[in-house]
Amino acid sequence: MPIKSNQNRRSLLKEQKKQEITALLKERSPMEPSAIIRAISDLNLVTANRYLDELFTTGHIRKVPAPGKRKNIRAYEYRNTYGAKMDIVSVALSHPLHRLGMFMADKK
Repeated sequence: MPIKSNQNRRSLLKEQKKQEITALLKERSPMEPSAIIRAISDLNLVTANRYLDELFTTGHIRKVPAPGKRKNIRAYEYRNTYGAKMDIVSVALSHPLHRLGMFMADKK
């Protein structure tokens, strides 16, 4: 039983960190990953990048060019509160492959 409770505790900590990241970005968007790591305690580079990738994939944050930096330097910007339900239809319609398919259908 201790293994199960340890996994639950880690899962809850992970969810709390994701909520902290989205709350931080809601206050001070856009931010680079290094600034996010400095702002949140006990968050290392590998873990932060994993959480940012998950939040980006689920649509809670988005990548934008970092203000005042080179064009290839990216920052993250708040898009949606972590844990909020996403409208699946709007996410699907805004997907780049859907847009490409619609563009090709219009051309024919």
